[in-house]
Amino acid sequence: MRVPTPLPLAAALAAALPLSAQAGAWTAEPGATFFSQSRSFDTWGEPRARLDSYLEHGWREGVTVGGGMSRREGVGGAELTRAAAFVRQRVWQGASGEVASVEFEAAGDAGSGLESAMRLRLGRGFALGSGGGFAEAELGYVSALGGGDGRAQMGATLGARPAAGWLAMARGAIETGDSRRLNAEASLVREISPRASLSFTMGAEDWSAGGPGGAHLRIGIWRRF
Repeated sequence: MRVPTPLPLAAALAAALPLSAQAGAWTAEPGATFFSQSRSFDTWGEPRARLDSYLEHGWREGVTVGGGMSRREGVGGAELTRAAAFVRQRVWQGASGEVASVEFEAAGDAGSGLESAMRLRLGRGFALGSGGGFAEAELGYVSALGGGDGRAQMGATLGARPAAGWLAMARGAIETGDSRRLNAEASLVREISPRASLSFTMGAEDWSAGGPGGAHLRIGIWRRF
């Protein structure tokens, strides 16, 4: 049985995850635009709020362009902590919902300076009840443009629609470099109109052998144009 490519689920994946792990293996339909903005409260030393924005657009068949930015707001005011732009090219699509793509990203990070990244993404849609689901894996390498050590990234995501108008996702990722860091998130999304959804996410970031990282709660709004 042919399983449709889960493009709406892929857009959901793009919005629910942090900027360091953008989007899924699927590309957007030509001319389609997706935008999300979310606010989170996390624990990085002193409690701070974070505002994340993400945009992607189907440039042409099999090619998606986009980017985003992240800002932290604390006692001392707001600061831009990351800005990124990317292009994603689909390189293969199977007859049963499988897809592979490569992604190139350029980013400015407050902690690491200017960076470039290349990622291979593999995805598979599957039948699950009446809503369907997907599985996605990624393998990437991030290079610091000003010198310094690179970092390897690996991650996996599962998503499913347990009921009409609902989407559930879980993701785990590991990043290796001068230290090993673990990230995990779980998200629940509710459609509020044919082109808008609300997302609710709980996650943990940058947990490593050297000490605990931060945890966060995030709420976001997604729009499709």
